[in-house]
Amino acid sequence: MVLVAASPTQKLTYPRRWIPMWEGKRESIMIHTDNIVTVKPMFNPSLLLKSNKIKNSQAGFLEVTLACGEKLEIYEPFEEFMERIRRSQ
Repeated sequence: MVLVAASPTQKLTYPRRWIPMWEGKRESIMIHTDNIVTVKPMFNPSLLLKSNKIKNSQAGFLEVTLACGEKLEIYEPFEEFMERIRRSQ
């Protein structure tokens, strides 16, 4: 599943420990933060060959693995995604 996080036009309150994900302009799913096992920044292979000092902010997308084994592709900067997880708790 490919998801993009974008700030909605209005501020909404979500249940504690849940973060929303959007597909275009509509909210598509809510992720329970306790179910997130790993958040892995994925990089373009050519970027890896060019430099040995790569920052998480240069990731093409995030691969998020859930406790059930499902993997999500999240197109959001690493730090923003991690901050949303911290704020939800």
